[in-house]
Amino acid sequence: MITGEMPKSNLRHINRDNVAHYEELKGKVLEFFQKNNQEALRYALNALDVAQKINDAFIKSEALHHITLILRHSGRYKQAIKYANESIALLEELDKPNPIYHAKLYNGLGIIYKDKGEFESALYNFIQALDLIENEEGNGVATQRAGIFMNIAVIHNHNNLFDKSISYLNRALSLMEQANSIKGVLYCYITYGNIYSKRKDYHNAERYYLKALQLTEQDDNLSQLKAAIYNNLSIVAEHRKDYKLALAYSHQSLQIKQKLRNVLPIAISYHRIGYITCILDNVEEGLHYLLLSLDLTKEIGAKAETVAVLERIALVYEGLGDYKKAYEFLKEHNKIKTSVFGEERAQTIAEMEMKHELEKKEREAEILRKAQEKIQVYADKLEQSNRELEQFARVTSHDLKEPLRMVSSYLGLIKRKMATSTDTDMQTYLGFAVDGAKRMTHLINDILDLAKVSTTERPFEQVNLNETIFAVTQNILKTLEEKNAELLIDALPEVTGDYFQLIQLFQNLISNGLKYNQNEHPKVEVIVIEKEEHYQFEIRDNGIGIPEEHFERVFMMLQRLHKRGEYSGTGIGLAVCKKIAERHGGEIWVTSKVNEGSSFWFTISKQLGNHISEEN
Repeated sequence: MITGEMPKSNLRHINRDNVAHYEELKGKVLEFFQKNNQEALRYALNALDVAQKINDAFIKSEALHHITLILRHSGRYKQAIKYANESIALLEELDKPNPIYHAKLYNGLGIIYKDKGEFESALYNFIQALDLIENEEGNGVATQRAGIFMNIAVIHNHNNLFDKSISYLNRALSLMEQANSIKGVLYCYITYGNIYSKRKDYHNAERYYLKALQLTEQDDNLSQLKAAIYNNLSIVAEHRKDYKLALAYSHQSLQIKQKLRNVLPIAISYHRIGYITCILDNVEEGLHYLLLSLDLTKEIGAKAETVAVLERIALVYEGLGDYKKAYEFLKEHNKIKTSVFGEERAQTIAEMEMKHELEKKEREAEILRKAQEKIQVYADKLEQSNRELEQFARVTSHDLKEPLRMVSSYLGLIKRKMATSTDTDMQTYLGFAVDGAKRMTHLINDILDLAKVSTTERPFEQVNLNETIFAVTQNILKTLEEKNAELLIDALPEVTGDYFQLIQLFQNLISNGLKYNQNEHPKVEVIVIEKEEHYQFEIRDNGIGIPEEHFERVFMMLQRLHKRGEYSGTGIGLAVCKKIAERHGGEIWVTSKVNEGSSFWFTISKQLGNHISEEN
């Protein structure tokens, strides 16, 4: 909107008579703006002439901005964009432009593009505005930031990104309420109504529109907003099949707009009135209003509204059985719609948001540099510690295995010598000793495997998981045959990871599904679901199941749920699986019902491609 506040400027060498004349003309612009835009434009152009004589960048920029706003509200978007860019260019020539005023100009240009239906250009300018006031404080900055959030919400609503739209709008409303801005809250209510209307939640849409209409009664200068609210209430009434009420609302809206002489809003009301009049079986009068709307939207280059009107006219002619005219209007509709709502539009907007976030992170990079240096020091120490840990695990396992092999060998010799002995107690004691030595060997090997998972230097590579599962089935083929088990496997994707660790991961989980299974026909299924950022795998069995209170405990090292005599194992296998899943950017968990079976779930990130080059 136009305000009476001039940006800060150096006026020491400026002719005071010219400044006084400029302020007088600006006052006239403010007086006639939105009431008689033609008269407001005449004064604004005169003010620009005086500003040229003053030759101050801020004043010239302000004069151009006033002209921009009047042209925008008159629906003359091409000219409005021209003056807006000139206003911004003047400001950017200064060594230290006012960021708050600068943001105001970018936001205004974004609104013009939004009204024109060029949403990617609109979002670009809104983001530019947001960047400029990101670190600013002071009177009015909160409401200015809220206004930009609201405009971004509108763009997301146009592109059916409803959650993002509501998120930005909630931020806007919170700021407006904190600032006690009645007009700001009113705008938020209207935008909420628009979003819910697009979602076909007409109850909430009407609720917010009526709340907004009530606020307009507090200020006589809110005529334009009042007209827009009546138009939106007309749409809600139409969806509720109350066409007479819808038509009444549209006429109330049109009367206000005609007084304001705002072309695009008038065209929108013509569209609404024409459409509803056709529904009420007065087709000739309805077409008259629709064609008036089409002429106006083409004249001002409002593509989005032109597309909507063309489609409506085509449908009316189709209903009349005049298929030739219906085809002509529909053909023109499709041509314009393709240029406005192309397939790349939503993608472009997403890329712009990403660019904004990246630029924001780059600005924060200097602040984080020292912290990152400290983190790197700790990372280097951790890497050294990991290498030492692996070396320690290997040396320790070797030092433990050597005497253990000796103990096992001599126990074997003793067992063979005592094969014919009748001393049953000695045979029992010897059996315990041999079994203990075997378990100690398995435990040492498993602990070494666990240590290797997070300390391995083996680089990631592209791994076809179908080949991985084939290797697993070959390794457990004997178990599958002995247990008469069935293994069902989905078609699996190619991922980035450690080939041998992935074999270990799948083999541990599938083997557990077979081991802890008392069914006559054990069954294990390998299922994969592709998500946006990762693959989610499920290893499902029909085994004995796990009580819910042990869901977390099973992934802890050396934790066993069963007595040693019931099932073999060291209690380390699932801890290894957890480490492998985490190294691959994922997580692992279990769901289960006792006596019905278990499902072990784990994920593998899709974002591990960089590790190939980094680890090499």
